[in-house]
Amino acid sequence: MNAKQLAQQFITVMKQNRVSSARDFSENALGVDYVLFQYLDQHENVTPSDLSQALHVTTARMTVILRRLEKANMITRSAHPTDLRKFIIALTPTGRKKLKDQETKQLTYLTDLMAYLGEEDAEAYIRIVSKLAKRRNQSKTERGN
Repeated sequence: MNAKQLAQQFITVMKQNRVSSARDFSENALGVDYVLFQYLDQHENVTPSDLSQALHVTTARMTVILRRLEKANMITRSAHPTDLRKFIIALTPTGRKKLKDQETKQLTYLTDLMAYLGEEDAEAYIRIVSKLAKRRNQSKTERGN
């Protein structure tokens, strides 16, 4: 098969898996919340605009997300130490527990998938996904486009 035929076959397979994959993902990840929790866990003195930039969402969307998470006692907002117009966002103990629980679920889910593939296929899958990620991160100039 040529590259175009393989691409068409890949699209067909992805369409067949889309519904079940979306369900699996929603059960095993929190989407933007999960990424936000990870960011807060790894950084200090984070402002809403820092989060907007890191997660590639508008500041308006980030405001909605932060309000919801604050209401659920997952994050806190406190005054910025040097700029009273800004807030510092931090995880609460409840938010940290949610992050750790989600990481455990995600690891269990992925462990099951890797076991299903077997060592050889799992290693090949990781190698291919890594190669695709490297390609995606290259500029168009580097790719020759």
